[in-house]
Amino acid sequence: MASSVLVSVEAPQEYRIQEMTYDGTEILQPPYTMSENLARLASKVDFSLKEGESESDAKFQEQRESEHEPAFEPEPKQIRWPWENIRNRVAFALNECSVLLDVMKICKENKFMVLDSVQQAPVDKRPIVPFIAKKRHIAAAAHILMAGGDRLRNAQLEASENASGENPPNLLASQNSFDLQLLQLRHQWRLRKIGNVIVGDLSYKTVGSRYWQSGKFEVSKRTDSSEGEETLKVTIPPELDCQSFIHLLIRTDTTSDYKFGIDDNFGITLPANHPNPMNSFELKVDEQLSRAQTTLFCNELFAQLSREAIRLQSPIPHTVVGNTIDAILFPGVHLYICLARCPPPAPSVEGSNDPLRGDIYSVFEHSLHHMLYDSHYENLNLPAPHPTTAPIGLSKRRRLAGPEAHDVASLLQTTETETILERLLRMAKHWCLRQQSKNVIDEMAASCTDPVFIAHWNTLTHPWESSVRMNIYSAGYETSSRTAVVVHIEHNGLKVICRDGRVINLSYEPEHLWNFLELQVAQHQISAIHGLAKVMGWILLGSSYSSRTVGAGTDEIEGMKCLLMSPNGKVRVFMRCLSGGKFSVGIQSDCERLSSFLPLNPSSLNLSSQSPGSACASVNWDEMMGKNNVAKMEFLLTALSSSV
Repeated sequence: MASSVLVSVEAPQEYRIQEMTYDGTEILQPPYTMSENLARLASKVDFSLKEGESESDAKFQEQRESEHEPAFEPEPKQIRWPWENIRNRVAFALNECSVLLDVMKICKENKFMVLDSVQQAPVDKRPIVPFIAKKRHIAAAAHILMAGGDRLRNAQLEASENASGENPPNLLASQNSFDLQLLQLRHQWRLRKIGNVIVGDLSYKTVGSRYWQSGKFEVSKRTDSSEGEETLKVTIPPELDCQSFIHLLIRTDTTSDYKFGIDDNFGITLPANHPNPMNSFELKVDEQLSRAQTTLFCNELFAQLSREAIRLQSPIPHTVVGNTIDAILFPGVHLYICLARCPPPAPSVEGSNDPLRGDIYSVFEHSLHHMLYDSHYENLNLPAPHPTTAPIGLSKRRRLAGPEAHDVASLLQTTETETILERLLRMAKHWCLRQQSKNVIDEMAASCTDPVFIAHWNTLTHPWESSVRMNIYSAGYETSSRTAVVVHIEHNGLKVICRDGRVINLSYEPEHLWNFLELQVAQHQISAIHGLAKVMGWILLGSSYSSRTVGAGTDEIEGMKCLLMSPNGKVRVFMRCLSGGKFSVGIQSDCERLSSFLPLNPSSLNLSSQSPGSACASVNWDEMMGKNNVAKMEFLLTALSSSV
């Protein structure tokens, strides 16, 4: 019996194998969809066969044609999508039908295009026509040249007659023409045409201003202008059609001529006989625009100062009432900043007891305008350098804050900027202290004739810092005794540098400077007598001064003392310098020697007390011979030395 053999029968794959991976896994091709299957079958249909012709006949016909034609192998055309052959054949059939339709229309309707020859224009054989045309062109060019020459001649004549003061009516009419005046106005102001309206701008936004108020004005032609008048008419907003300016006043609490009130003229009351400059005469166009621009600038400046006054933190807060700012400089001293529409009457200096009145207000107003100009400039011109990878507007110090690891305090210092009002207050405070110091020095020089005061004020000063050098000397003894003191006047106090190098800080109170000057006078008198006694051979036994402190590092002198002894030791002179330059001098010696001082005037000695061995006498200093205290002391020491 034959052994059985196992035969494995496997059904064929229904789908083709698309890919086989490295691990032996077979990836089968997915089955066709109905549309894909239809496209695959349609691509196998040959639409070139005629009806009733089999495929064998078509192949036989192709073989016969291929025998007579040269053999060539056409390039296989790649089919991008299944219906491409059908689409190409249908498009070819459509083109043939379109050509057939065009041929039928031409045969039936006779619609076809004919190319006709273009006939050239006949040449004009008359030579007079181009001659006349050239003549006209030359005449037009000559007219243009003559008109230009006339305008140049009129301009030269106008310039010469304006220089001589004469102006004929025809040239004056040409000057006042609308176009010429508009051209001149455009050279000075920004103008542009919007539709049929000519609009100008008075604001400072192009130079860095950030003020909200608009400065638009309109330019039109005046219809009622006569010969010799301007033909331009400008329409300015009503809030700018006035004359405004910033007015500053420094007043004390005791001043009664200033009224802190608000009225229609912005805090400044005009007298009844004061004319209003806005209604007195008709202004020209340039003057109207300049006045309106000044008003806009003053409005911006006052708005900036008002914001800064409200935000500024000060011990005594500043107040803003209407169009007036009340800033406190010192206790009892106020700075008033007013936005005025009309110029106030000139203040009368006669009968005024205000020591702070002066001509410094115009300087302050000029400085205010320049500070606002500087702020406009800083808004446009950012600090250099301008790196490409950093934000624009930061200073170099703020850019280095990150790499150098600055703390919060350093960062806050970089963001702090001084406002316009703070700079104005510093200037006003410095001016007040400077005037006050000047008055104190003048009063001291007038009240104290001995010694002599000479003050040298520095002409090159800072807006909020100046200095004065005072030389104190006795007349006739300039080389032997001289005291120099330098006073630096700042905005919140004084800094004094003495002769010995000591630096003393004084407050804004005038009494402190007065007491310091009295101390310097007493020290100068004693030092001058020390030098005189040393030259004459007298011995200095001692010197001291008694004083009491009144504050801010200053002393009020009660007396400065000095004791001298003659070369032989038999006579002693005691002197005391009081405040105001007064002297008190006493002599101690034997009774016999004291009565034998022949050079002395007997009326100048007062025997106050006597003891068994000595006697003391006080000297009537006012009756002593000499033009100053040092000369009197020299005469006294000489008399005592000769009598001993």
